[in-house]
Amino acid sequence: VGFFTLIVFMIALNLRPVMAAMGPLFPFLQHELQISGTQLSLLTTLPVFMMGVAALAGPRLIRRVGEIRGITGGLLLLMLCCIARGIAPSAAVLIITALVAGVGIGEIQALMPALIKRRYGAQAGTLMALFSTGIMGGAAIAAATAAPLAAGAGLRATMALPFIPALIGVLLWMTTLRAETPRA
Repeated sequence: VGFFTLIVFMIALNLRPVMAAMGPLFPFLQHELQISGTQLSLLTTLPVFMMGVAALAGPRLIRRVGEIRGITGGLLLLMLCCIARGIAPSAAVLIITALVAGVGIGEIQALMPALIKRRYGAQAGTLMALFSTGIMGGAAIAAATAAPLAAGAGLRATMALPFIPALIGVLLWMTTLRAETPRA
């Protein structure tokens, strides 16, 4: 449970930065990309909508994709969205990546609790509390650092930066998968 606890927390840190940073970045988005207030609202509303859709689809996701592959896929979607935002920032790219990131976040949020409950029943409460804390921590870190980072490193780098914790999350997750996969 020890290493898995770290992984749960690391993955959870990735579930809000793509949304939480948008408000503090609004002046930069407005200046550099001519994003309107309506477009900004889509950057936070679309991911939340997709998270709701994924929550409703949770049981179907478990049956069709499985918890392990679904969480991996969700992290990969988050990574790709961050890369796209850093490479080609525009209103259209931000809106599309908000939608896709919402799918990835929703997958993880639907599947991680199911995995925790199934594999770690006795410690499920503690792991879920840590998962929730990681989600809120990721949001707080992103919101607090977005504007200073954009002022110092630029908007593109700031929007791409969440790629790094997502990559760390994927690498930790894959390490766990390898350790749990039986050898033939």
